[in-house]
Amino acid sequence: MADLTVTANSVQNSDAATILNGDAAAAVTAGQTVYKDSNGKFNLADANGTTPAFKVVGIALDSAGPNQPISVVTADPDFVPGATLVKGTTYILSATPGGIAPDADGASGWNKQIIGVATSTTNMVLKITLSNATI
Repeated sequence: MADLTVTANSVQNSDAATILNGDAAAAVTAGQTVYKDSNGKFNLADANGTTPAFKVVGIALDSAGPNQPISVVTADPDFVPGATLVKGTTYILSATPGGIAPDADGASGWNKQIIGVATSTTNMVLKITLSNATI
């Protein structure tokens, strides 16, 4: 399989979502995974990046350029990531900066960080789990 192909304007949180607000460190598109860098800004998360890049905190809800405000969903029982999912599949942080991959795609050298589990072809339970375990 491959990373999710996200349609940025289709990313939606539910009313039960937990959301953080801050500034982007670099260009971020809605639907991309992010971490907080040493300056407290949101940057693209990367499963085979160095710490803290693999310590994903959530998914961008909107797009932003460097130093622009951005909202990030960190947990949501009914999240719409804007991509076609496979029901029952666990999704993890990808080695492509900002990407989300099916668990089966995890490869040697990746820090396995769980993003969530698909409950349908459009929705997932978004619950970030930082395992800090390198495959």
